Amino acid sequence: MLRLKLLGHSLYLLQVQGVNAIAMQLEFVEEISDALRWVETNDSTIVLGDFSAHVGNDANVNDNGRLFV
Repeated sequence: MLRLKLLGHSLYLLQVQGVNAIAMQLEFVEEISDALRWVETNDSTIVLGDFSAHVGNDANVNDNGRLFV
């Protein structure tokens, strides 16, 4: 996670790479949650990257898509 100090508050950038293995999805979400716990409530956060999520109609949605939508 990258922290940028901006005029009285901080901006945090978190780059992620999603997983495709069902067994690793819970750990992936927990790692993101753990990283975000360091961010104070008056600061801003941007989470970006490839979540390996497919969203759309029911035929195209994968497990990662269900987690993040």
